[in-house]
Amino acid sequence: MTGTTYDSTGAKASYAFVVTCNGRSAHGIWSSTGGLVCIEGAYPCDGGVCTPTSEADCRVLTNCVELGECGYVDGKCILTDDGCSRSQIPCGLSGACHLVNGACAATSDADCQMPFGTCPNCPFKGACVISGNCSEQNGVCIAIQTSDCMKSQQCAFAGKCTLMGNACIAATDADCARSEVCRTAGQCAAIQGVCGVR
Repeated sequence: MTGTTYDSTGAKASYAFVVTCNGRSAHGIWSSTGGLVCIEGAYPCDGGVCTPTSEADCRVLTNCVELGECGYVDGKCILTDDGCSRSQIPCGLSGACHLVNGACAATSDADCQMPFGTCPNCPFKGACVISGNCSEQNGVCIAIQTSDCMKSQQCAFAGKCTLMGNACIAATDADCARSEVCRTAGQCAAIQGVCGVR
């Protein structure tokens, strides 16, 4: 099973699967709204080369879960609005949770500020939590307040606690001194916006 999603109560909402038994294979998807879609035949990837033949094929591939490429058109997996909204990297990491002009993009401050969908166990918890980029501007999440930078995971880990322009950076040695990279790697000096060793 891959690409498991959850509803707001924490119950499974969908997943993709691949099964092989006695030399026969099947793959497909299950969702609480659409039920089971099962396709007889091998997994659509062989030795790193993927040849999807349906949306169900695209839904079982890593690019659906990670990037939002969950739809199928003309032999290729493509971005979908639902795929963007559930994607680990565009939505979960950067707040780009909606399909806009063929790309995943942020459309509101809420996209930047919400944790990754309704999935309680996802690796990324949104642009605001991770990097302090809590406000949407022109389809991307940006930082507009030092307080957002200071609450971010990047502040605690990498010393990126000060707002400069529309980004959080390590502006002073004090930013770095309280960071994880200072404690564990000796990167305690602010050098051109990041913590390093002087």
